[in-house]
Amino acid sequence: MGARFAGAAGAFVMRRIILANPSLFLVIVLLVLWQIVFWLVGRNALLPPLETILYLARLLQTERFWGHIAETGTAFVIALAIAVVAGLAIGVGLGMNRMAAEVFEPFLLAGNSVPKIALYPIVLLIFGIGMPAKIAFGAIHGVVPVAIFTLTACGNDLGFESIFERQIEALGRPHDIALGISTSGNSPNVLRGLRRARALGLQTLGLTGGTGGQMPALCDVSIVVPSTVTARIQEMHITICHMLCKALEQRLGLV
Repeated sequence: MGARFAGAAGAFVMRRIILANPSLFLVIVLLVLWQIVFWLVGRNALLPPLETILYLARLLQTERFWGHIAETGTAFVIALAIAVVAGLAIGVGLGMNRMAAEVFEPFLLAGNSVPKIALYPIVLLIFGIGMPAKIAFGAIHGVVPVAIFTLTACGNDLGFESIFERQIEALGRPHDIALGISTSGNSPNVLRGLRRARALGLQTLGLTGGTGGQMPALCDVSIVVPSTVTARIQEMHITICHMLCKALEQRLGLV
């Protein structure tokens, strides 16, 4: 009886510890699995975790390591600047010209869907190994997304009716979730994107305000902010998005 009680108490304490520190528990599990894999495959294939950690500690004390860190940080800043400037220029340029946007937006979406690792050999052939290659690696990850976001923003303001519809066609897959955000619930481009999402089998979620407009009829779930003040509606949309992200993190056990 006493042994059973002690076992139950121990299991309860262990469960409390895991729930209180899920990240620490995950790290411990990964280290244990790492050690087990080391025992199975041997030193020729994998070093044990303790030896690796000690090597990392020694590496952190060398000037060469921090020199590489500084170089990588500099490359990141330069690549970020290039991505932002080039992406904004491309996005605004296409966004101000409807014909150009309709022609080149599919190429941007297709380029964004290409795994970036497939471009690494080309970058290495052109730039070699060093600072230029690091900058190029960083820039190719940022230019196209910034251009797409900028083009989307321009199109939303300038009324590109099919801009979201084309993005859904290129990126949407059945059972994905398409989120539409419209203050009035009557933005034509958002409504067309939601219609296309439903036709392709996506789940649709809408954030709107006022009376909801036409959006609730196109959404599996719609959240309507009961206000006619644009600023209040958009503030609540931001808050709701943060709440949804928090709920998703909790559901996935990330917090």
